[in-house]
Amino acid sequence: MYNNFSSNSDELSWGLLPRQGNSNFFSARYVDGSDKVHSLTLTISSYSAYAIGPLEAGEYAMRDDSKFYAVIRTSSGSFARSKTLLSSADNVNIKALKACDVIPQTSTNIQFPTQIAKNYATPTKLADNLASISVNCPYANKNIYLTLSPFNNLVSGSETGMELSTSSTENITTLPYVVASLKSAQSNICQANAQEALRLVGSNKLAQQNMKSFTQNIIFNLCANGNIKANKYTGAINVAILIE
Repeated sequence: MYNNFSSNSDELSWGLLPRQGNSNFFSARYVDGSDKVHSLTLTISSYSAYAIGPLEAGEYAMRDDSKFYAVIRTSSGSFARSKTLLSSADNVNIKALKACDVIPQTSTNIQFPTQIAKNYATPTKLADNLASISVNCPYANKNIYLTLSPFNNLVSGSETGMELSTSSTENITTLPYVVASLKSAQSNICQANAQEALRLVGSNKLAQQNMKSFTQNIIFNLCANGNIKANKYTGAINVAILIE
């Protein structure tokens, strides 16, 4: 969402205005301390769905004529301009599935070997780590899904790569990233949306059917593309097994 203000006297504030509870707004400031904002770009990187209380398995959609929108007001008495970001017309569906019990069989704290900081001309696999989980599904059914929920940003243009992050104050724009797969792979697994890579958006259907207990292996591949600087990089991914 981009807004261009014609007057340098305009002030912009943005934040949350919930139906209940206190609103929380932020005032825009330049690094020099001034509040004269001429333009601002706001990027929404993801949406999350939440449920309160018991949730039945099934498929859910937004109610008819419902919408999620942003309101821009350049001053306290000015006309509010709104922009719809998501509405029922977008046909957004959410499928709620039953979750299996998952117990890690290997360490959940993966430590990749130290790598060489350099400029990688193409997507390159640096290392991998095998993780195993024990799965117990008391209500086993035909379709079993593996869902990976990244806690870090996805690689731009990719649904399979999760960037690692660093706490360094140094300006680092190119980051190593992690790609998950079910089988061992070469550097082609580091390509954006590689066929054998597990998706981090949505779920991945597994070959197992009607199995109440099984062991699932997941390979986490460390990848790099571009100039990777010497630093410590971290990230996290939540693993879940779901039943339809």
